[in-house]
Amino acid sequence: ICDSHKQLERWKDLPIQAVMLERNLVNMGMIREIHSAGKQVFVWTVNSAGDMKGFAEAGVDGIISDDTRLLGKTIGEL
Repeated sequence: ICDSHKQLERWKDLPIQAVMLERNLVNMGMIREIHSAGKQVFVWTVNSAGDMKGFAEAGVDGIISDDTRLLGKTIGEL
C-alpha cells in the first residue's frame, strides 16, 4: 500500500502480487510498468464518477472508494 513516491519506489523489491496506490500516484506509465511485472494495480480512495471512469479506462485492476454505490453505478455504465 503506497501513499508516497518513497513507498512506491520499493514495490519491485517486495514479494507482492498487487500494488495499492493512492490515487495521486497513478499514471499510465506506472500502470504499464506494474502490469508488465505481472502484478495488479489497485487505486484508492476514488470518490468521483469521473475519476472512477478514468481509472477503469486506464486499466487498473481495482478501485477502492468510500462511495460504493456510486462506484457500482459508474462501473456498471462502462
